[in-house]
Amino acid sequence: MNPIPEWQAVRISHLDLTLAWMVCRTANSDGGGAISQVASEYGLSASIVQKALDRVEDAMGGRPFFVTGGKRTSRLSDDGRRFLPKADALIEAWNATLSIGTVD
Repeated sequence: MNPIPEWQAVRISHLDLTLAWMVCRTANSDGGGAISQVASEYGLSASIVQKALDRVEDAMGGRPFFVTGGKRTSRLSDDGRRFLPKADALIEAWNATLSIGTVD
């Protein structure tokens, strides 16, 4: 039996994915303050949004979506820019699955 790779053991929720996508999208269009902006829009604390972003980054192999230099900057990394269109498609597919409803 093959062990599960560590990155596949990280579980994310629909909300985690949506928040991470919103942070990346906001940073890509507006620049700085994306975590705070998204937190305010959803009525959450910045730390909750930050933790969701961390979980999604971990689930995607641990590569940061933002350029780092001791702490996150407001600039998306190459991985962050690649994440945006993939997350958009994944969220759309996830939403379509959720709209199916329950199976009796």
